[in-house]
Amino acid sequence: MLFNKDALEIENTNESQQTFGLLIWDKLMFLFHLTIRTIFHLFHILKFYMLWMSLHYIAAQLYIELCVPKTVYGFLVSPFITSTPQCQSLRWAIYNGASMISNMWLVLGTWITTKLLIQRNNAIDI
Repeated sequence: MLFNKDALEIENTNESQQTFGLLIWDKLMFLFHLTIRTIFHLFHILKFYMLWMSLHYIAAQLYIELCVPKTVYGFLVSPFITSTPQCQSLRWAIYNGASMISNMWLVLGTWITTKLLIQRNNAIDI
């Protein structure tokens, strides 16, 4: 029986290339699924942020229009108008909307800081 050393090397090279290709494919699929999951979570978080930002903006615009008109008459009646239920609810929306927006910035800053510190600690451990 003849042993063909060149054919064996070519066969081993092909197998290693296929294995390497599968490893790259697995890593690409992992990154793809990770990206999709991240976008999905960000979409839900951004919906919540956009809801509060829109509520705050609309309430602020309505409060100016309904509760503090820009006329002399509006100036004179504003102490009476500001105690109405619609003005109180608009003030609640403005205050809580601003508070939620500030808290979301705080959470984002904390999350980014945590991610940076974890990466730094992992780099030091290696």
